[in-house]
Amino acid sequence: MDLIARLVVALLLVVAAGCERPDLTTGAECSLNSDCGSPLVCGLERCRRQCVDSRDCGAGLRCLLVGGGGACQLPQEVACSLTSECTRGLVCRFGTC
Repeated sequence: MDLIARLVVALLLVVAAGCERPDLTTGAECSLNSDCGSPLVCGLERCRRQCVDSRDCGAGLRCLLVGGGGACQLPQEVACSLTSECTRGLVCRFGTC
């Protein structure tokens, strides 16, 4: 391959690598499960870990019933003073969403 062809291939690889979605992580906004990176699911408009029981989630996090399945509470959803501080669909009770 000559130098120009190698540069074109390198440029295409850089562009293709830049097409990955950086927002496929836990807590990213979503509408569908496919908006989240595997094995995350979309629940309450955020990418979350799937769960059956709260022990499937991190320490201090609860497993929420969302859309017929379980999805882990996000760390930023734990402490609250008002329901308005919680993700839509959750309520603030006893200082937690």
